[in-house]
Amino acid sequence: MTYPAALLIHTATLETGETSGTVDAFGVAAVTKTTTSVSCRFGKAKESYPRTSAGPMPDRSVSCIVPAGSLVAVGRRITGPEPFNQSYQITSVTPAYVATSISHLVLTLEVAGV
Repeated sequence: MTYPAALLIHTATLETGETSGTVDAFGVAAVTKTTTSVSCRFGKAKESYPRTSAGPMPDRSVSCIVPAGSLVAVGRRITGPEPFNQSYQITSVTPAYVATSISHLVLTLEVAGV
């Protein structure tokens, strides 16, 4: 059983790889990111308070559920719709199992830098 498609209520742009283009005078190839559109579901985890040396710090990381078989990898980027219309970097990919098969993938995200 896979994650019900009706619950994948968002559409995001997922970076799937990159291709090298022409090489400039310095021998550096122009890199073009390849992207695809994917059905998904963005959300925020419940607030937790992990203990650090500075005391408890609130932590509400953004997560995203994508179908099993999606081409995702740690370090790639995903851009979501409102209110998640930012570029996020994937920090972890966790498969969610049902019986002996993968139902969907849970991505842990952080806001990507420039």
